[in-house]
Amino acid sequence: MSSLERVALLDNLIDRVRQLEQRYAELASSAIMLHDHADATGYGMFSGWVVTGTALRDPGHRMVLDANVPELVLAPRGVIRSTDYTANTSGFKIDGGTAEFNTIVMREVRYTEHLRPVRSGTAYTGYAVVPLTTALVHSGLNGATISPGVYSIGPLNSGATYTYDYPAAARGLFVRLTAQWSDVNNVNVVLVRPYGRTNQDAGAIVRSQVANIRLDTVGFVALDSSGRAELVVNNASAIIILSVIGYVL
Repeated sequence: MSSLERVALLDNLIDRVRQLEQRYAELASSAIMLHDHADATGYGMFSGWVVTGTALRDPGHRMVLDANVPELVLAPRGVIRSTDYTANTSGFKIDGGTAEFNTIVMREVRYTEHLRPVRSGTAYTGYAVVPLTTALVHSGLNGATISPGVYSIGPLNSGATYTYDYPAAARGLFVRLTAQWSDVNNVNVVLVRPYGRTNQDAGAIVRSQVANIRLDTVGFVALDSSGRAELVVNNASAIIILSVIGYVL
């Protein structure tokens, strides 16, 4: 081997040692840069993945694993699924804002929209029922005599004739209705109906069947988008008690 070849070999060995030292330093700092197969951005490639100082991503930026951010970032239409996933059968799949799981065990569920149970392929809107151990009352509808007419019922600050302390977002009320008349007449009626609807849609109705005796009923009435319903007193004045015993959100 000539002296020139020996010098070239020594230079190659020194360069290789420097490369190894650089790779060791990169590994020690978790900054792996594979420059031998760089992509258009200059980052290294690792079996189809781009490796930066702190992140591992695919070339299309559809999936990013970043050591500095405790999350997995997927681009639109990105999907996470288990190997045993079969639609409506087994495993799990997370596809954007839609997720499918077999069984979920949770200690508390908070949601901002509606529950959507699916039965026979049809999605229904479900609501939460809130029973009240202490009924809500209004002083003006707690044994007062009310003249014939139509009166609005609503949440606080709704501008209704009679307001109760239930959420304005409520979709319906469970009510207990009591009425008393001084005489018996088939057209003496007190009812609670959805706001702006007809008596046919009433959820609670009391009719004068016995004079000077309080008659009671319970029922459910749907509310409008402002949380309102209507109390209708027909034909004759009546002593009325209207209590809210629960509501639906």
